[in-house]
Amino acid sequence: MNDVHPPNKRALARQRRHDEILAAALQIVVDEGVDALTVHLLARRMKCAVGAMYRYFAGKDALILALQEQAVDRFADHLDAELSGQGLERVLSAFFAWHSFAQVEPALYSLLDAALSSRKRLLDDEGAREVDARLRAVLDVCAGSLEGAANAGLLAPGNAQLRTYALWAAMHGAEHFQKRDDYAGVASADVREELLLTLLRGWGASL
Repeated sequence: MNDVHPPNKRALARQRRHDEILAAALQIVVDEGVDALTVHLLARRMKCAVGAMYRYFAGKDALILALQEQAVDRFADHLDAELSGQGLERVLSAFFAWHSFAQVEPALYSLLDAALSSRKRLLDDEGAREVDARLRAVLDVCAGSLEGAANAGLLAPGNAQLRTYALWAAMHGAEHFQKRDDYAGVASADVREELLLTLLRGWGASL
């Protein structure tokens, strides 16, 4: 006998409301920054009582944690969809996925970008560890592509995890360079590609 029952209407309605609150919170972060996000402002945006917000989230910290977890999970899905090919082609697809995520999910990308770029800690230690555990699982996929290339003799042996963080930092920095595209003499897309290829060549790739 199948003991798994579909969620009832109340549970579905609660989940919809939960998702609506998160969407409104994310829009505040995009429009005004993380510091502007408060339960009171969110309640005004949602046109409901402040107390109603606390039935879903214990406070601002819980909201930010949920938003960051959502951003990481969506990036994980995007990375899985973008991965293609074998060897160095797979490595390139993995790290260019960070740029394409910014194009298809700009709001969630902005949240991850703020978390990575800001010196101010957005979460307490426990929350930060939760998000980092999710993010490390995503980056392990990228590390797997590098390790696979090294095992195939396409890269020199090396620490795949350290290389992953180096490449990810390069891609993240190149996204910030994109702000100069309208007036700089060098396009951010060219900078992004040069960074990626230079690092891979330094690790023994023939590109």
